[in-house]
Amino acid sequence: MGDFNTNLLQCEENFHTDAFLNMMLSFSLMPLINKPTRVTETSSTLIDIIFCNIQPFPSAGIIISDISDHF
Repeated sequence: MGDFNTNLLQCEENFHTDAFLNMMLSFSLMPLINKPTRVTETSSTLIDIIFCNIQPFPSAGIIISDISDHF
């Protein structure tokens, strides 16, 4: 888990994001969250990333809350 500041939803459009994800996957680290974690009227991003290599993969989810601008 970390503050990577890269939007995993942009893997196809952004070389650096794609390279980052491929590097993590090469170490058998899989992202547990795969849906947007910040949504506005004009955009959505997946920047709250948790990677894991424990099998079977633990359950993970997104909690929708008004406390922050991120879920």
